Amino acid sequence: MPGKTWNQEGPRGKRFADEKDRERIWNGLADILIELERHPFSAAGSLLPGHSPSEPIVSAIASERFLVLSPSGPFNTSMDYYTSFVEQNMALISDGQLFALFPVNAYLVFAYLKSQLQTLAAKPKHNSLEVTEQFYLKHVDDKGDHLMVDDELNIIGIIDWQMARAVPADEAFGPSLATAEMAGIYNGMSSLTVHDLALARFLKAKGAAGLADLMSTNERLRRFFFGLDVDLPWEETLLLVRGIWAAFGVDKDTESRTWKIDMLEKHSQDERLKHILDRFGAGP
Repeated sequence: MPGKTWNQEGPRGKRFADEKDRERIWNGLADILIELERHPFSAAGSLLPGHSPSEPIVSAIASERFLVLSPSGPFNTSMDYYTSFVEQNMALISDGQLFALFPVNAYLVFAYLKSQLQTLAAKPKHNSLEVTEQFYLKHVDDKGDHLMVDDELNIIGIIDWQMARAVPADEAFGPSLATAEMAGIYNGMSSLTVHDLALARFLKAKGAAGLADLMSTNERLRRFFFGLDVDLPWEETLLLVRGIWAAFGVDKDTESRTWKIDMLEKHSQDERLKHILDRFGAGP
């Protein structure tokens, strides 16, 4: 494939792309998202070859983790899809495969996310007769380097589709890692970025007002799927947790120790949590 992967460079050898340079990327990405919306799927899951290249089969979710996961899916609702994601992580934490330095804290974070799923799942449209959700193709590692560009930053292709899956519209067309400010992900706060809003403007200008709304509402799903960092100690991970709290409306002055005590009490009958406490202790 011609072109080069986009690693935040500007056009014609410029070391870093400024906001004006990035607009070329967002303009091209808006066209791609609009095209993807034209090809919905009836379920969420990973894709397998079908009877023809244009008719893939939606199957169980393929995992990008080198962990022991049970196949799950496909899913007919976003609620089931998001629930499975949280449950898989909670099971892996309980099994000692994830967040071994602070398993209790991590488990409680995912328990909190599970309690917020109603805010993420698709809501029926007002007076809508549509009874089934639709799902859309998404690249699961869309940090920006999946985009192939020419010297002028025109997008000419997308690579590394191996783990692509059909996902709910809010995830497919909402803020992603491509439009994130990674420093902002780790700063303990939550907000839309200038890149989210720029892409939303391009979508709206091209007549895709619905997609623009999804891109410019909030970053809850970006925080939900980014989750925690397995390579950081708890003191640094707490900034990611605060970012999650901020996205879901938790008071920014919440004290983490108080929050943990409250969550432990709320989930005192959770058998997996009891197992983690017995096996690993309460942790930091």
